[in-house]
Amino acid sequence: ILVSCIGMASDTPLADPKATLTQIIRGGDYVFAVLFGAEMIIKLVAFGLIFSENAYLKDGWNILDGVVVIVSIVDLAVAGGGGFLKGVRILRAFRPLRIISRNQNLRVVAQTIFASLQDLLSLMVVAALFLLIFALFACSFLSGRMYHCSTETSVLLLRDQADFRTPLCLGPLENLGSVVSGSCANGALNGQAWQENSCVNCHSTLNVSWARATVDTPICVGRCDPSIVPEEVGRQQPPEWLCPKPLTSVQQLPSVCDNRDSAEYLSNITSDELQGREYMQAMSRMLVIPCGGSTVNASGGFVEPGAVVSCREAFCSEGVSSEVAQQCRVNCQGHPFFCKESCEADEQSGTCQSCRRECEAACECSNFCEPLIKDAALCVEQGGRWQQALSQDFDNVFSSMLTLFEISSTEGWADVMYAACDSVGHFIEPIRNYSEWMFAPFFVVYMIFSNMFIINLSVGVIVDKFMDLKQSGKRDVILTSAQVKWLDSQKLLSRTRFFDVQDLDMMPSLQRKAYDIISSFRFTTFIMVAIALNSALMAMQTFPSQIEWWADVMYVGKRVFSGIFTLE
Repeated sequence: ILVSCIGMASDTPLADPKATLTQIIRGGDYVFAVLFGAEMIIKLVAFGLIFSENAYLKDGWNILDGVVVIVSIVDLAVAGGGGFLKGVRILRAFRPLRIISRNQNLRVVAQTIFASLQDLLSLMVVAALFLLIFALFACSFLSGRMYHCSTETSVLLLRDQADFRTPLCLGPLENLGSVVSGSCANGALNGQAWQENSCVNCHSTLNVSWARATVDTPICVGRCDPSIVPEEVGRQQPPEWLCPKPLTSVQQLPSVCDNRDSAEYLSNITSDELQGREYMQAMSRMLVIPCGGSTVNASGGFVEPGAVVSCREAFCSEGVSSEVAQQCRVNCQGHPFFCKESCEADEQSGTCQSCRRECEAACECSNFCEPLIKDAALCVEQGGRWQQALSQDFDNVFSSMLTLFEISSTEGWADVMYAACDSVGHFIEPIRNYSEWMFAPFFVVYMIFSNMFIINLSVGVIVDKFMDLKQSGKRDVILTSAQVKWLDSQKLLSRTRFFDVQDLDMMPSLQRKAYDIISSFRFTTFIMVAIALNSALMAMQTFPSQIEWWADVMYVGKRVFSGIFTLE
């Protein structure tokens, strides 16, 4: 059983069938199937199938053995089969459990755990309820806040310059095809200030200046969606020149070799592979462009200079129904983040109209246009990526429960706590220890509850069930047959007491005096005090030393206590 388990763990679906190790493992499967099949047949002959007292099917461990053996034989008989047989092969994973059926001590442990399952289930329900409570709290305060700007260069944020919007360079406003080039930041960060340069650092086709109206006006990141099926009913379809149709043949798959970008390779590339290469580039492209193309002029009036090269016009040029447009209009009027500051003073102002127009445009094309504001918008406008700080998040209750359940094993819990402590708000770059006072105690309390309290309580439930079984007299559940016989034999023996020293009266007087000293209460108390003082002295060691003469005190103290313990 052990060797077969090792062979099954060493095998992989992608292993070369002609490799020596693979042939040994696959050949061993036939050998083990024959051995285990013969074992099952001998047991059936010895015990009978159903009607005898020790019948094969009256023992649950035998049933487990039989299922594993039958699955192994069927798997070898129809090698390469799919469908239902492919799912049946999963039952081979139970093969290591056969070791439990062969080891009496492991069977005792397993039976005790099985007897505790009902109580453990009740405990898990209570734990899940407490997990839900912590998840609701985390979701309420951390949803959407575990994000940061990932960039290789410095980014000018709102904390550096309030009310800053990155000026962008767009393509020709009359040419929709220029949207493929996205946008470019008009200028660069010079120290702590932004210095414009009339788009001289951008591509020659990006020469039109544009900027958002306010900091809470969204900018859109346009992406193609590879999951959309072409010509699917009820789904918005972007134009093929922007988002090509999915690949249909293996010949279209682009190369992943190291020389895929070399001039020699590109000169000999096939038309099919070129089509696949263009498809992959389109699917991975991120276009930072206006959501609807509106802004405000110098006098604060509402204008739409970039409507033609906007995200909505590029990806959703067919428009939406009046119901969807009305729903987006209502959503933007009550949006908790977008346009909240822009429309707070005057909803009829040009800045409010522009902000809501951009919000509505992003809503009407939400499958392809991701709206960002504040620091998140500044990040993508200046060439960065606004992404999750960690792979875990608290954006919804399910994700919150999953994250808390994961960190309950102490795996990466400190990283999650640090990210939460740095969080500031939605679409705002984290600041170190900004929310430490709130989330550090929260995660510490949760870890004490989950990792210590729940796990120890689970162990306590199993131990408690063990004691209940012991008191009820079910010794066959918690002890092996050999252990039961040993306990019965011990009842026939008299009680024995052991002493640390024998024949004390026959020893020399010096040895008896030494024994009297180490056995006295005063000596024991003195040694305990010496241990405590030595520990306190060691705890006072610091680097670098704050007091010049303290090193001498430490040196003398170590020698004194070393002498005391050596004398002891």
